[in-house]
Amino acid sequence: MKKYEFLLFDADGTLLDYSACEARAISLTMRRFGLEPDSGKVAAYSQLNRRYWDMIDSREIACAEALERRFVEFFALYGVECSGREAEDFYRERLAEGGMLLDGAAGLIGALHGRYRMFIITNGVMRSQTRRLKNSGLWEFFERVFISEETGFQKPQPEFMDYAAARIPGFDPAAALIIGDSPTTDMALGHSCGIDTCFFDPEGRGFAPEAGFRPTYTVRSHAEIEGLLK
Repeated sequence: MKKYEFLLFDADGTLLDYSACEARAISLTMRRFGLEPDSGKVAAYSQLNRRYWDMIDSREIACAEALERRFVEFFALYGVECSGREAEDFYRERLAEGGMLLDGAAGLIGALHGRYRMFIITNGVMRSQTRRLKNSGLWEFFERVFISEETGFQKPQPEFMDYAAARIPGFDPAAALIIGDSPTTDMALGHSCGIDTCFFDPEGRGFAPEAGFRPTYTVRSHAEIEGLLK
C-alpha cells in the first residue's frame, strides 16, 4: 500500500455518530415547540434534513436559508407554526451538546495519532461542529479542523480543499488520503482534487456506478482503516 503522511477525516458518519446527535437534538426541539417526539417524527425530520443538505451541497439554496426553512416545513407537517430562526437556534445549541462517537472511532484515532498528520474536513456550522468535536474528546488529536462555514465552500467544491491545503504546511496531495462515508461529498472531493480516497461503508451499501469513478479503497469498519494504514 502507498505511504501516506496526511489523513483528512470527515466528521459525521465517519467519526461522530450524527444519527444519535440528530435524534436527541430534534426530539428536544419538538418538545420546545409543543410537539411530542416519536420515532416516526424523528425519521421524517432526518429525511427532510438530508434533502435540504443535499440542496446546500449542490448549491441550490443558501445554507442559512435552508437551515431555517427546514424547520418551518417540518413543523408544518404536524400543524405547528414556528419561527424557523428560533427553531434553528434552539436545535443548533442542542446539536452542539452532542459529541457521541461511532463505535471504534476513538480507538482508530488513538492508534493513528503521532504516526500521521491528521485533519478534519467537514461540512457544517462552525459553532455546532466545533463544540461537538471538542465534546467527543477527539479535538486534541487533529492538527487542524476545517469546517465549510469557515472556508466559504462546501465539500465537494474543489475550493474547499484549496482552502485547507493552503493552510496545511508542506501539504502534498500525493501523500494525502481522504477518509469519509459520503460518495457525493468526501469521495467526490478527492476525485476532483486528485487525492486518494477511503470510502467508509459500514452498512455495505456499495458505491454507485453512475458516480463515474471509484474510491481508492473501501472499508466497512474502523479496524479495517487501521489495518490499511499499518
